[in-house]
Amino acid sequence: MKLVKTLVSVVAVASAMVGAHAADTNTVFLRQQQPENVPAVNVYIGGEYLTSLLPNTYRQTPMCAGEVSLSVENVAPNVPQGHIQKSELGKKVMNAAGATTYYLIVAEGGKPVLQQLPEEQGKQLQAQLKEYTYMLSRVDSVRKCPQ
Repeated sequence: MKLVKTLVSVVAVASAMVGAHAADTNTVFLRQQQPENVPAVNVYIGGEYLTSLLPNTYRQTPMCAGEVSLSVENVAPNVPQGHIQKSELGKKVMNAAGATTYYLIVAEGGKPVLQQLPEEQGKQLQAQLKEYTYMLSRVDSVRKCPQ
């Protein structure tokens, strides 16, 4: 019985260690109610779809440390191929290992853009919003993080 408990403990520690290398950082995307009345904003990481954020929601995701491209765009049902340029657009950012980075989606000229927030301000805003986890992410960068 003691051997079984030891093996279970070793497996749990090994799993935790593997999980620790899977993602080096967390990123939180926040969206408040916007006066433009856009129903949803698509969020992309490295050109891959993460989520469509509704007003007053947020989405948190683990990511690899290092440079990555982030982009957002209004959901436009009348433009069926509007997402094709998603990998060409975006803002190159550097994610620090072990950090949580907060981005607020704001409108500039009717288009969504990402505005990085200080950690404390991001935490406060996140506490006021509802987590949005209903969309299936296509981002697989977590599994591809270098060890």
